[in-house]
Amino acid sequence: MIPEGRRGVTLVEILICMVILGLIAVPLVELLVTSKKVSVSGRDRLTAMSLASSYVTSISALRKPDVQEANGAEDSTFTGPMSLADLGIDAPPDGYRRTLGLEKLPPDPAGQVLCVATVTIEWESSISGQPVSYTLYRVF
Repeated sequence: MIPEGRRGVTLVEILICMVILGLIAVPLVELLVTSKKVSVSGRDRLTAMSLASSYVTSISALRKPDVQEANGAEDSTFTGPMSLADLGIDAPPDGYRRTLGLEKLPPDPAGQVLCVATVTIEWESSISGQPVSYTLYRVF
């Protein structure tokens, strides 16, 4: 016989607790999975932005006569002052592809030549497997 005031937990109470815990745990797990996806996507985009920004900054520092016109050429194809080694830039990490479009604009009334740089970074999304790209434009 069970002494008065002492009572065990019934099977029904355990089942109710398990259902409540399950109802709480499922949204938390979904939240963690979504958070991981957003974090990975943000990391990929930040890497792309950094690759584009460092490249266009180095190109912008060149003397105008050294700038070669390009139409979507991969960065590894350039030679001379625009080569990756001469610019002091590393090749993009595995999975990323960097292309450059350069166009010299006609001289302005003061005779200054401007260039438009278009740097595009392409990679495959770690989440969806779909191709993703980031493009940076700069006039210098």
